[in-house]
Amino acid sequence: MNTFHRLTATAAIISLLSAIPLEAVDAKGNVVTQKVEMDKYTKVASQWQEKIALMFPKVKDYHKVNLENYEWSDLVKVTLSKNGPGTPSLSIEINKETNQLYRFWLMEPAGVDREGDYRYKTSTGDKKAITDEQAKEKATTLLQNLYGAKAKNYQIISIWREPDRDAPGKTRPPIVNVKSPIEGNGNMATYASITFADDGGIGVYRIETKPTTFDKWYGADLNTREMQDDILSQPAQVTYDKVIATLSHFKTFPLKNVTYEYHNQTFNVTLKHTPDQGWGSLNVATIAIKKNGQLKLLDYPTLSDKIPAPDIAKQKATQFLQSFDKEKTQAYKIQEVMDWTYGGMNYDNQKGSMIQFSLPDKQDALKIGVNGNGDIFTIYVNDGSK
Repeated sequence: MNTFHRLTATAAIISLLSAIPLEAVDAKGNVVTQKVEMDKYTKVASQWQEKIALMFPKVKDYHKVNLENYEWSDLVKVTLSKNGPGTPSLSIEINKETNQLYRFWLMEPAGVDREGDYRYKTSTGDKKAITDEQAKEKATTLLQNLYGAKAKNYQIISIWREPDRDAPGKTRPPIVNVKSPIEGNGNMATYASITFADDGGIGVYRIETKPTTFDKWYGADLNTREMQDDILSQPAQVTYDKVIATLSHFKTFPLKNVTYEYHNQTFNVTLKHTPDQGWGSLNVATIAIKKNGQLKLLDYPTLSDKIPAPDIAKQKATQFLQSFDKEKTQAYKIQEVMDWTYGGMNYDNQKGSMIQFSLPDKQDALKIGVNGNGDIFTIYVNDGSK
């Protein structure tokens, strides 16, 4: 049995974004309960729970509700448990715009860790082998339970058996990938992955809309699959083009990858020179842009063994502001200039200056880092925009 590990997609970026639940605090910091929102999503989750219960009858008894609804996320998470924390649970993530299921997973308690936090695992019981044909049958039944007559639109396009890290030479239970076309849009499709657990049951279900180029990922064999790029929303594309026009040296980067994070409505664009370069490596640029076009973060570590003169740092940061968003430039005021040392995977103790800007109603609204070469190595926007 494998212990479940929380998904932390692009954790360094996500950690910089706001994390205040909508139902927890109002504008004045008072505790409030937006009961209408909670009731709405709990009702939607209950409808999906009924469909999931057709295959997993035990979840009918899961009535304790915990709801996580963050303003910056496309998704709302509803956890239905048997009797609160530390008991069996069903977690359901729902797209807030469509009320459609995004993902669900089943968890069983697995004791507590050293800090006293509950631990969970995806299955109980002994390992039980499941054949590809059995996995296909169970996946088909699940889709029929979830979508009824519309399940016929979903076609199985691949089955993966990934290596088992805990048992060299062996493989994990299967992942069944399915695809459904989107009527009227031949460039996009719905892809779903059904991940099986060690006991032969379904552990995780996830569905998302992607460009049809993702056939090269979801529809390919495990050893030949090629991850594809998401497509920027129109507002995000406008912002990206402005960043590239302002920091023109990024135009020369030969490789560009785009991923979309549903959990924070953010596109992460990575610009690099070779395929093996990762996020945070030297001379790799990562640009995080919200779906609505708000720039949230730029990270571009470069070699620098000196701190720029304060006037030079302020000049470079202000020039970027004027070029990128002339309308807002007048509203920003320099709050502080700080010496800054930064490091990463393949480098350490790089030097620069961090110029901190404020708005009339917001301290620490914007930070721009300038290194000793006059290059901008980071931008972090915290101006309250969503």
